[in-house]
Amino acid sequence: MGEKGNKSVVQNSKINPDDGNKFNFIKNDDDVDYNLTINQIIDEIANGGEDIVCDWMREITKYPQTTDACIMDENVSKNRFQNILLYDNNRVKIKDKNRGNDYYHASYVDGYDKVGRYVLAQAPFDEYTESDFWRLVSTAKPNMIVLLAATLDDKGVAYIPQFWCTGKKQKRYFKDLAVRTLEINNLRHWDLYNIEIIDKQYSKTQTFTLNLIHYRGWTCDNKVPEYILDFRAFFQLRKAETDVKKFDGPIMIVCPTGTHRAAFFAAIDIIIDRINQEKRVGIQPTVEIISKQRYGSFIFFEHYLNLVETITKHCVSSNIVDLHMLAQVEVKKEKKNV
Repeated sequence: MGEKGNKSVVQNSKINPDDGNKFNFIKNDDDVDYNLTINQIIDEIANGGEDIVCDWMREITKYPQTTDACIMDENVSKNRFQNILLYDNNRVKIKDKNRGNDYYHASYVDGYDKVGRYVLAQAPFDEYTESDFWRLVSTAKPNMIVLLAATLDDKGVAYIPQFWCTGKKQKRYFKDLAVRTLEINNLRHWDLYNIEIIDKQYSKTQTFTLNLIHYRGWTCDNKVPEYILDFRAFFQLRKAETDVKKFDGPIMIVCPTGTHRAAFFAAIDIIIDRINQEKRVGIQPTVEIISKQRYGSFIFFEHYLNLVETITKHCVSSNIVDLHMLAQVEVKKEKKNV
């Protein structure tokens, strides 16, 4: 998907792994896993527990892909976590080789109704990756950036650099690329920045603007913030604005690894979109296709559990789930613990 000739085509994808993606399975008419309702998913997890998740992982890891670019000598230092590789097939390439090579730790991931809807990217961690990050933004032209990380860890130590300006009208330069913050809206749990990218590498200067939403309260990969669904609602409004303005670029989701939180948030967005449109869930196929497009996604049981719990909360608050069914599941859990 990084280049037109290499796109993993999903026909009107809706994140169904059986719809034409060459890394996925042949579609059967009775696609049971895809057509499970939220109530059936909850019951399956409650009854099967970790064994179900292990079955999912076996399916996900059936077809290994190449990861050559990320282990090349000139690129190794650009990977913050050496155990998180990058698939070659759908990596996002920087297309301005006069300022450096084409490598950044980022992948295209399909959305509910659009191929390459998201770019899942590692957050910059030094001055070199900061420069490469904005080069990537300048060439990929995302319609917004969603940053899921605090800049400081629990001990007050810098976890990711402040790679954008937090002051209005402030500007940073990366050679002939300038990044300026135009507007700031500080909210309780997240901040919204309107950012202008000015690229002077061309004979005619190119300029475009986008929103950067910083969810500064997300501090742990294995723990979902309390207000994640509120944040997703805020994000949805911004996403609708980009649709109205006909911004065609992908949504860039950034976290320290570019994998754990970013993949979780993409999955939440995809699954809720499907629930709203079809009243179907598709947790397993959603996780499968994201995992095949972004290395290391959903490798921990907690990630699956958090995903199911968050989707359940959404369905309960939206009156989608059968509450009696949910109560029966809770009773089963209590009996198992006795």
